[in-house]
Amino acid sequence: MSTAASAGGTGRKDGSDKESRGRVRKAGLFDIRTFIAALLGFDGVVILLMGLFGDQSTSVDASPPININLYAGIGLVVTAIIFETWKRLRPVKVVEPPPGSEEAPRAAH
Repeated sequence: MSTAASAGGTGRKDGSDKESRGRVRKAGLFDIRTFIAALLGFDGVVILLMGLFGDQSTSVDASPPININLYAGIGLVVTAIIFETWKRLRPVKVVEPPPGSEEAPRAAH
């Protein structure tokens, strides 16, 4: 009989009991990728709208007719979509300590 099983544990090889670890939950709204995706998405939409409806008369005649606001806006919106997809596919899990414990929550890998 192993020492973990004789001590009233679950007998797992890593020595951790489910009750002693606490509850695991997703970080959700407090994930930094949420803020990055929101900021990039908002800026991307604003710049995209400026590229579509903005005044193009300020461009220099010698420059090629490239609407950089349009391309930058599209790039920012696509990047925001990538960040949001990444957040949904690989959420950060936070381990909450069990009740009565003085530990701070920590991230699980």
